[in-house]
Amino acid sequence: MAQAKFVQAIIDRPEDDGLRVAYADWLDERKDSRGEFIRVQCELAKRLQADAASMERDYPQRKALKRRAEQLLDAHGADWNRPMRQSWCEQWEYRRGFVDTLVISVEAFLQFAAILFQTGPVQRVRLTGAVPDVAALGSVEQLTRLSELSLHGCGIGNAGARALAASPYLRNLTVLDLSYNDIGDSGAQALASSPNLSRLTALYLYRPTMTIDPTRQDIIQDIGACALASPPQLSRLSELGLSGNLIGTDGWEALRSRFGRVEEPVSCGSGANKPLHLTGAAITVSRES
Repeated sequence: MAQAKFVQAIIDRPEDDGLRVAYADWLDERKDSRGEFIRVQCELAKRLQADAASMERDYPQRKALKRRAEQLLDAHGADWNRPMRQSWCEQWEYRRGFVDTLVISVEAFLQFAAILFQTGPVQRVRLTGAVPDVAALGSVEQLTRLSELSLHGCGIGNAGARALAASPYLRNLTVLDLSYNDIGDSGAQALASSPNLSRLTALYLYRPTMTIDPTRQDIIQDIGACALASPPQLSRLSELGLSGNLIGTDGWEALRSRFGRVEEPVSCGSGANKPLHLTGAAITVSRES
């Protein structure tokens, strides 16, 4: 019972390392190696947030911490990784002692989301494969736990973008990657006007660069670009990826007015080309490993 309460508290307050360390102490008292793993990864994450001079000075310590975390995972991964393997995750990432990021098919996510989100503070998910029913995906309550979601190349189209925009369970997202999904102006307008996406700071809508027919409905043009550039719903947006779309003069002017900086390939804001990715003080595990 005490263990379940610790884990739930960490799930509810994922940014609180004090809770993680307290849980690590509790595990240490019971000779559970997971306690050391949590403490080591928390310390590594802390050191990676230091200034440049400290980073250079601490390199040997960081290297030792990373090696120790990998050793612990090698020794105990058969047990710790079991929920992800049994749920058909393709890849997962440990960060600060818990699984933080999942790469999983849409089908498996719909089946196992409730189980996976009980294991710890999962905050980032990349879904793979086709999405037969985007409305069903948008009805998964566990999505409220996520800060980052990627459906890169899942083929949801404009209808899928509208269904996602209507989901109240996306309200805590700060990063959303819907690149390579054949989303056009109507999908972009739905995303731009959704009150459920008001916390987004980064939105990626890249598509393949090719000779484009302006009569097609699966390309963002001036109407969609102007909608995305217009507050108030996306007022926190600081990064917008639109490479490969067909944006004309009006769209360009709207984007420049909103973001100030527009680069080629079309990326607006303070950063470029930053969809969901696995980096930092983390260990990534593949199903085949």
